Amino acid sequence: MRKSGLIFVVTAVVLCGACNMIGIMGSKSYHEQKIPAELALEEQAERGVLVFVEDAGGGKGSPDLHSQLTDTVIAFLVKKARINSEYLVPQSKLSQLRSQRDDFSRISPVEVGAGAGAGIVLYTVVEHYELYEIQGRGYHNGSLVTRSIMFDVASGRALWPLQGGGRVVRVKVELETAGRVAILNRLITATAHCITRSFYDCPRTKFRTADEQTDYNMEKW
Repeated sequence: MRKSGLIFVVTAVVLCGACNMIGIMGSKSYHEQKIPAELALEEQAERGVLVFVEDAGGGKGSPDLHSQLTDTVIAFLVKKARINSEYLVPQSKLSQLRSQRDDFSRISPVEVGAGAGAGIVLYTVVEHYELYEIQGRGYHNGSLVTRSIMFDVASGRALWPLQGGGRVVRVKVELETAGRVAILNRLITATAHCITRSFYDCPRTKFRTADEQTDYNMEKW
């Protein structure tokens, strides 16, 4: 082989090795990866976002559960999804509408959003809620199942999830030793995270939670 040919081969090998190294260095590790947002809510939030939580019927939740879940979802939208707090419709408008409408329990989430002056409604239904103490042991067990859907008020169509039927979140905590308040906070925090993680690029390592159950039931409403 001529000297010039040998130099070409060696140079090519070195360059290919360098390219591979750059590729390896440029690829993100598992801890750096993010799950892309299903809906970039930050881009639409200026139209006004109402967080609306209620029971599916039959008293599955409680006023405290509703208010705490609402507050936590709002906090996560601001902190994690980077929604400007000014774009979140105050809950006082929802309370005012509830007091003004005798038929409030019968109107749709879209009508609720319109009445509260929102352009978008993040609607969450509590389908199951259970929290109890194991007698004689000081432990608490609890579970919370919600179904969420986001509506565009102007058109009435669902913005998220696109496959329809709402997004079911199932959370379960067993043998909590720190008391009722602690287990309720765990249920609410995990549920709020699982609802709001779809609206921002969520770090892969934080996407799942320890209290989340992943056997989702995607039946339509």
